[in-house]
Amino acid sequence: MLTQLLNQFRAREASFDAFISDVIWTGSFMEPGFAEDLGPYFNSPLANDGYDYGDHLEVFAKNYGQWKGTRYGLPWYGDVMKLVVRKDVLEKHADAYKSKHGESIMPSYPKGYKSYDKFNRVAKFMHDNGWDMGLEGQRGWNIVYYYPNRFSAETGQAEMLNENGNSRLGSKGAETALQHYVDQAQWARNPLSTAYTQSRDQFLDGKTWAVEQWGTATAKFIDKYGWEEGVRVTLTPGGWPNLGGWGVLLNTYSDQEKKDAAFLLAQWATSKEMDKYSYTEHGVTPTRASSFTEDIKKQYPQARYHDPKENPGIRKLSLRPRNPKYQELGDTMQTQISEALSGSSSVSETITTIHQEWQNIMSGD
Repeated sequence: MLTQLLNQFRAREASFDAFISDVIWTGSFMEPGFAEDLGPYFNSPLANDGYDYGDHLEVFAKNYGQWKGTRYGLPWYGDVMKLVVRKDVLEKHADAYKSKHGESIMPSYPKGYKSYDKFNRVAKFMHDNGWDMGLEGQRGWNIVYYYPNRFSAETGQAEMLNENGNSRLGSKGAETALQHYVDQAQWARNPLSTAYTQSRDQFLDGKTWAVEQWGTATAKFIDKYGWEEGVRVTLTPGGWPNLGGWGVLLNTYSDQEKKDAAFLLAQWATSKEMDKYSYTEHGVTPTRASSFTEDIKKQYPQARYHDPKENPGIRKLSLRPRNPKYQELGDTMQTQISEALSGSSSVSETITTIHQEWQNIMSGD
């Protein structure tokens, strides 16, 4: 989809007036000027007085819609990864685990397991007792969602590129993070999931005890098993969940009358009312602070996890590169990590290769 959109923009295609951008695509659209600068629109009569842009949580406003200080998009579909565990299943194994390891098997709410080392101890124990974990990573783009959680937990860095665009993958922590991923493949449902829906359905079918997933899937888990009854929702191990989600942008090549209409549509789609509707009806993570009302949190308890006032850790996220070269970076990462997960290359060799290739991509070599 990204390639198709970029080809249309390069051809100055104006057959659509507004479009949805994944958080990782923002640099690809904003840096070349394919998305319209929204500043003049907010200073015009088209701006809705009740829109309240400042109500959007900063992490969503910045990553879904801003580039180098300019506002190009509006947060539409929030999402933050989380770890979901079968609380009821872990409780049945709690005493045996504590007798063996001298610690609790249960992740605390909302912080979760303090590290992937701790999570791995639980995952191995549960596997030895007949329970697999859910994992995405046999091949495909899902790898680029799962690795950053582990990278940031091991390095303490939110991003895999530094402020100068250089790769941070040459660090010891980057290698340890991939080793965690490779180790987890031993304790995961076989075959490894290759799609968001597979790991979701494995958990819903009662075949796995834990999975890192997104908001709409987690809403289904809660509906089936019960909040703090059958499932517990926490930060990913180590406390650096990955940021997902989408924003609404305007096509700069559309004619002005249509862009004006698209701006009105974008304001409606990302309004306070629609933010609440998307969450209560579809489980889409709110992007606005005003959506975390007591009534909503009581009826839809996953909102307690997403509310930064109740879960301050939600502000500390792992971020995939929003760089305009993201597609090349992501292709390299998912291809190489697939090799490591399949046993075709070592962890050290894999990380070294990705680091070098990222450096070449960013330098233009």
